[in-house]
Amino acid sequence: MLYALNNQPVVPKNQASVLYYLSWFSLISGIMGILYRYFLLGSIVCIGSAIAQKYWKDPRFNWWRLFDIVWVIMMTFLHGLTAFNSTRNILYFSIQLIGILFYILGWVAAMKNYNWIGTLCHAMVHVCANVSIIILYVSPRIES
Repeated sequence: MLYALNNQPVVPKNQASVLYYLSWFSLISGIMGILYRYFLLGSIVCIGSAIAQKYWKDPRFNWWRLFDIVWVIMMTFLHGLTAFNSTRNILYFSIQLIGILFYILGWVAAMKNYNWIGTLCHAMVHVCANVSIIILYVSPRIES
């Protein structure tokens, strides 16, 4: 039962700390969104950063994990909709695709008990997501 809410640790503390410290990157991304006048997107990224920091401080199979996952899905959907009207939408979606590939690779690695590889791949998912949204924020907007 991979998604059972049994409050068991998701990864060991030393691996979680990599993702905890990396989750601060999203706070920078969210602030950039606000500074580049993407107020809604930047705000939800800042909130998502706080959720991720809380979760990765002590990641367990519990409701915080579900909340984090739902929040990430919402952020991804809203940024994707916005990216369709971006001058750099192909770059945005290409980096997102690389992040998806890292997610799949990390999931496979974790299933084969290559836990550090899985953690590092998941870290790359965070990097790809943040790099892509920064590109979205700094790109010139298409005027309608």
